Amino acid sequence: MGRGTVAMVLCVLCCAGAAAQEREVFDFDDDAVAGEIVRPEGERVGPGPGRPEVRDLDAEIGRLRARLRRRPTGPARLGLARLLAERAARAWARADSGEDGPSGEADARAALSQLARIGGREPPSLRSEALALASWLHDGLGDAAAALDAARGVIAACPRCREAADAHVRIGDHLFLEARMTDAIAHYAQAAGVPAAPPAVRAYAHYKTGWARFNLSDFEAAFRSLEAARREADAASDASGRRLAREARRDQVLVLSAMRVAAAEACARIASLAAEPTERDALADRYRRILADQGRGSDALAFAQACQYPGGGAP
Repeated sequence: MGRGTVAMVLCVLCCAGAAAQEREVFDFDDDAVAGEIVRPEGERVGPGPGRPEVRDLDAEIGRLRARLRRRPTGPARLGLARLLAERAARAWARADSGEDGPSGEADARAALSQLARIGGREPPSLRSEALALASWLHDGLGDAAAALDAARGVIAACPRCREAADAHVRIGDHLFLEARMTDAIAHYAQAAGVPAAPPAVRAYAHYKTGWARFNLSDFEAAFRSLEAARREADAASDASGRRLAREARRDQVLVLSAMRVAAAEACARIASLAAEPTERDALADRYRRILADQGRGSDALAFAQACQYPGGGAP
């Protein structure tokens, strides 16, 4: 993982043909989560610089530095670190788009220096925020080991804080990419169980649990986890939640093809996934195409004959 994750979006790459042949590790576009959860439109819902609404970062950074010289407090150090991290993030985003300018590394390291000075006497919630931001910054600098250490520190500092959910996700994604699916599932479960975790984080944790279970060939459990992801995403009640819910439905169809259920059951399950007839028809068409891509023409025909709705029609 690296600074390219600043603009990362959740993107499903698993294709129908690969579902039957390759289950080593389901993957995402570019990277897994980089310490913060990023919704499909790119809105941050976890740690990271926080995207403060500051037009003149340079002036605000100068003001906070002056305040710290007069009174060096933990909240002030965290505030300065967030602004420095935001300036680093903007520099990384410009670099990723091919623009010239500062690298962002100096600001990232200056932010880490401020965070390291936040002492153990500060409230657990503040320490967890500081460690979460440190994890994000280490990731942006390409130091995965330090990012994971900071994530573990978040969990130790405040296991019921919102940041702990993001930390469990980071560790889970690391284990996922190492093909340690059972361990990854344990961290995703803990992320979803953090009381302060927002719906978007819980939805993502369930979503990745689904694909971890898929990689373990536990298809029924994978289907249920994606269902949980869809329900959590629907609870978000915004465009990002709707998009994740839509992706979960599409992926449930893919998992359903691996379950090899009877045609009538496939029809019923697909109908239960859809919010409206047009989506039902699109999901049915996707299921038929997946079966065809897997060389299961007889199953595709049986499905078409068993379904009574338009999308289940003959290929």
